[in-house]
Amino acid sequence: MDYVLEPTGSALEVRLSGKLTLRDHDSFRDLMADISDLTGFEGDRIVFDMADLEFVDSAGLGMFLVAQDMARS
Repeated sequence: MDYVLEPTGSALEVRLSGKLTLRDHDSFRDLMADISDLTGFEGDRIVFDMADLEFVDSAGLGMFLVAQDMARS
């Protein structure tokens, strides 16, 4: 999985590409840390653009649930 973060006004756009599987767990944790460490972002939404994801397994879906929980807190 590869990703690019792009603040766009009131949202942070996270563009994902490649495959999101159990093997990407560490990369997804890095992504979430990058989002948490982002300074200067004043928006109130995080948008995951998954148009370029080729495949997501059940572990990948679980990672999105973790992201949702983090966003709520």
